[in-house]
This record gives sequence, structure tokens and C-alpha cells, in this order.
Amino acid sequence: MEENKIIKAILKHKAEDDTDVIELNFDNTIEINLSKNEQSNLREVFSNMLKNALTEKFNFELSIDDSSNNQIIIEIAEGYIKELNKELNNLYEEDIFRELYKKIED
Repeated sequence: MEENKIIKAILKHKAEDDTDVIELNFDNTIEINLSKNEQSNLREVFSNMLKNALTEKFNFELSIDDSSNNQIIIEIAEGYIKELNKELNNLYEEDIFRELYKKIED
């Protein structure tokens, strides 16, 4: 069985505005801001996830930038990425995606 592609997710602390973000490195980099309640860019995150999932299976791999040293934020980011990967794997098991990947492999 073929391994899923890995998309890098990097937790960073931005000192200039004292925020913590997860950078998801699709073709373009998208940030999830863990320091704000307002999450208007989540639509862009999920849109990119779906576009990528339609062509190949992937999962996120989290790395922690040296700028991030808040253990609570690190645990939140780890949980966030774990849940995203869980949902992606559930998606890949859906019949429509199984059929799609079978066609792609043929």
C-alpha cells in the first residue's frame, strides 16, 4: 500500500504580534491562528484540504519551530493536527473516495 503524502504543518510563535500559528504548507502557505477566536481563513484551509484529497491521500506532519515554547499551545497544535489527520483518514475510507483513488491508481 502506498504511503500518504506528507504536508508539513509548522507551529510558530510570531513575536511581532504575539500570536501562535500553524502554517500548513500546501502549494501556498495557509496559517491557522491559534491566538484568535476569529477564524475566517478556515474556509481556505478546508478548501485546500479537499482539493488535495481529490488527487492524492495526504496527512499533516507537525513540527515545532524554535520560536514556540508554550507547552499548552504545543499540546493544542498537536491535538489539532491529530484531529485533522483523523478526519482525513475517515474521508479516505468513504466509498466515493475509495472509488476515486482506485481510478487514479489504474
